[in-house]
Amino acid sequence: MKKNTTNLSLRVISSVLLLAFTTMPAFAWVKDISLERVFVGDNIRVHQVDVKCRIVKSPRSLRRVVSSKGPWCSIDLPELCAENKIVAARKLCGYSATEFRDMIASGYNDFSDDSVAEKSAAPKAKRRPEDIKSELLEEKMLIEERRIQIEQRRIELSRREISLKKKLTSMIETVGLDAS
Repeated sequence: MKKNTTNLSLRVISSVLLLAFTTMPAFAWVKDISLERVFVGDNIRVHQVDVKCRIVKSPRSLRRVVSSKGPWCSIDLPELCAENKIVAARKLCGYSATEFRDMIASGYNDFSDDSVAEKSAAPKAKRRPEDIKSELLEEKMLIEERRIQIEQRRIELSRREISLKKKLTSMIETVGLDAS
């Protein structure tokens, strides 16, 4: 019975992931978003995340000024911004390595390729509820993936701690036997 429940759970999860990645092709290019790092300066506080895209090896960074409740913006292309870091990550990963390099080299505002301009144009129209739901689902999946990674790391550290305690106990016993 437990095996059937596990198989059913795996099927449901894989179906949801498959559905999510097929209905949201832009998100499929986002491989990972790091945990937020906080930088504090004189009267300013900044959150930064690194975005790993599936098509690019080096991570691309997003930053948000917390003190002014600003949007998430690319470090390399400050004009590429979004209120939500998932949306900003999607925009950032929507560019190939050459497009991204060309945009940095020429300055984001001066880039004349129509396809890139269309990709980067932020729609000011009202967002559809389906889009909002899909963004929330994407963020939930990223959070769950990060939670699993943290839990795996915690288990690994617990095992390491037990191993070190055993070694310490062994060393104490060895020293205790030698002393007598």
